[in-house]
Amino acid sequence: MTWTPTEPAWAAPSRHEIADLHWLAYRTRRDSGGPWFAGVTLTLAWVRGGRAAPITGRSAGLVTREIATYEGWAATAAATPNIAPPPLRSIAADLDVELLLPQPVDPELADGAWRTIRWLLGEPGQRAPIPLPVRHADGSIPTARELYDLAIAAAPERFFEPEQRVELTRRCEDNARRYQQIADVIADTHAELTDASAGA
Repeated sequence: MTWTPTEPAWAAPSRHEIADLHWLAYRTRRDSGGPWFAGVTLTLAWVRGGRAAPITGRSAGLVTREIATYEGWAATAAATPNIAPPPLRSIAADLDVELLLPQPVDPELADGAWRTIRWLLGEPGQRAPIPLPVRHADGSIPTARELYDLAIAAAPERFFEPEQRVELTRRCEDNARRYQQIADVIADTHAELTDASAGA
């Protein structure tokens, strides 16, 4: 990333989640390719102030919730070219944003953009496009014991039997290990780009 990202104030996910998704999408796109991951990466770069909108080409700048919502509708149209498009003209008028039609893009890229925007807007049922690590507010990864304590505090009635607590312990250990592995990939990617920028 060659600019200083800024997180949109309207976004439902935390700044750690947005940054983590951006790094993971970038890494996956770099290593595996594919237009879907490009859609995720380009959308995050757009809302964080680094490029033009991925579907409409709207100029880079402040991305409001209304502009992001419209871009999501434009992504829907681009992702389903064989289906009647949503009424973009009336949607733009309702949101009080400039009407810009979707540019020709790969439908998979548009789908990645659509799912990313839904996640950013906090739409019900829309998980992060790529699994993310759980973090504390300071960015650290919780230990298995911390995950266990949080689960017990949230629903003690679900873990009354000893067998249930044994299973919870195993699951928390697995999750803590997985979260740390994902966080390590993010840290490695960040370090690689930092080193590359320093050597440029």
